[in-house]
Amino acid sequence: MKALFFDFKPVRFAYSKVFSKLSAGAYYDRFSALSYRECPDPQLPGDDWVKIRTAYCGICASDLHAIFLRGGLDNPTIPFISFPMGLGHEAVGTIEETGPAVRDLRQGDRIVLNAMLSCVTRGIDPVCPQCQQGNVALCHNFAEGNLPPGLMIASTKNLSGGFAPFLVAHEKQCLRIPDGVSFEEAALADPFGVSLRSILQNPPRAGETALVYSCGTLGLSAVIALKTLYPEVRVIAVAKHGFQKKLADRFGAHEVLSPGASIFQDMAKITGGKVYKPYRGKPILMGGVSVVYDCVGSADTIETGLRLADAKGKVVVIGAETPKRFEWSPIWFREISLVGSMAGGAEVFRGKTMHSFEAYLELLAEGSIDVKPLITHKFPVSQYKDAIRTCVDKRTTKSVKVLFEFP
Repeated sequence: MKALFFDFKPVRFAYSKVFSKLSAGAYYDRFSALSYRECPDPQLPGDDWVKIRTAYCGICASDLHAIFLRGGLDNPTIPFISFPMGLGHEAVGTIEETGPAVRDLRQGDRIVLNAMLSCVTRGIDPVCPQCQQGNVALCHNFAEGNLPPGLMIASTKNLSGGFAPFLVAHEKQCLRIPDGVSFEEAALADPFGVSLRSILQNPPRAGETALVYSCGTLGLSAVIALKTLYPEVRVIAVAKHGFQKKLADRFGAHEVLSPGASIFQDMAKITGGKVYKPYRGKPILMGGVSVVYDCVGSADTIETGLRLADAKGKVVVIGAETPKRFEWSPIWFREISLVGSMAGGAEVFRGKTMHSFEAYLELLAEGSIDVKPLITHKFPVSQYKDAIRTCVDKRTTKSVKVLFEFP
């Protein structure tokens, strides 16, 4: 089979960094760290693993961060990555083969992949405290056990990712897709489940105002989740592009603002607060929003969120851009909580404990949400260069979620 791999090597890194000044294509041409190449069909690493025939796999911002070499050498996730890695973790497909110890899955089952490579997948027993609680994305052992270092499938060597016609996974990584839910809808379980977890872990209260900063897949998923589960909360969205603003409005945001300097005055009108300016830099809003869901995670958006949050408010960082310095005085000045949210995990949803991906699938199955407008483009993986360009040039392509599809 042919699959898309990323292999970090100094000479390829140097080539992309130098020649990207002439063309962004240097990050994904034949001399880059990215390659679409022949590889053997994946074999089951253990008796409790399954082989999956891929139907769709979404392109995540983290895939693009890797391709475009965004990140510093001091990034604390580096010890938990190994190369070459087969990209793609937002995968859905059909069980093709099961190991002899698999008990809960059968050939032909339709599944969503939970890509985290935590204790159970690594053969570690007893499992760590976070895995005991169902928080496999917070596992202590991403570099231990019987697998190479890797946070997830798509960040470890020796395992193909979802940008391939077949991949393998531990049976505990597979969640059944309910009847009536399409593969395309299920392919959004990862990004929607990430946003859903951030909200369930940090919920707004009735009558409060919540701000969703950025309207890509994570942000629009957050708008949908907030409007569905917290109808008495006022939802304000920040969208860069016109098509994103239309989608945020369609999904029920009460107001949709543009990023930039005007956002402080715009939010002051909404909340009744007052804007104050220091000698330089961004203003601060006294009387801001109760909770900010930052779906970018850049230094600029985190600082903006801290300056827009009300006293005792909360900024929840969902996105993950390259870290830089920012002015963090509002954290102590206004006693604001700055928290992160990592992937999906165990939640109490409607009185039951389940994974946030499962909560998403339940909302889909009952018809409470419609995510189809988020899926804007589909490509065969052989057209990966076109798919990458589509993801990046949002202004022209109006892309939200781009999927690789497999026949």
